[in-house]
Amino acid sequence: MEICTTYTVTGKTEGQITFKFNLSGDLIFFKYAGDPLNEAQRKWLYPRIPVNENMMKTWHGIKNFTVVKGMPDLSFDTFWNLYAKKQKLTRAKQLWNKLTETEQFNAIASIKPYNNWLARQRGTAKMLPDTYLYQKRWLDDFNS
Repeated sequence: MEICTTYTVTGKTEGQITFKFNLSGDLIFFKYAGDPLNEAQRKWLYPRIPVNENMMKTWHGIKNFTVVKGMPDLSFDTFWNLYAKKQKLTRAKQLWNKLTETEQFNAIASIKPYNNWLARQRGTAKMLPDTYLYQKRWLDDFNS
């Protein structure tokens, strides 16, 4: 499971394009659903597939396209599943509910760098989820 930002694009045709980008802004999912694309549509689309979220910005200006950005899922369940240390549920949930949306986003976004940092540290145990939240450990630099 990875948290992502979703963009849904609709146009003149009966089709819909969905793009999903990870928190680093890289394209991780692309799907077209609808009537089959004709040759001209395929030739137009494939070189323009946004491989990162910055490229997605250009799609907002395309005439006859409607681009809707969905928000990442910042629910406690998302945090709980990504953190993957299932202890102190009640306390962690209470702390989660006190966080701002920005703090929730950053807390989730820092789980992967934290896990990578832990993998480089021999013998360092993963902190309990309530400790991670209470101490706002997502503010630590886990990339160094």
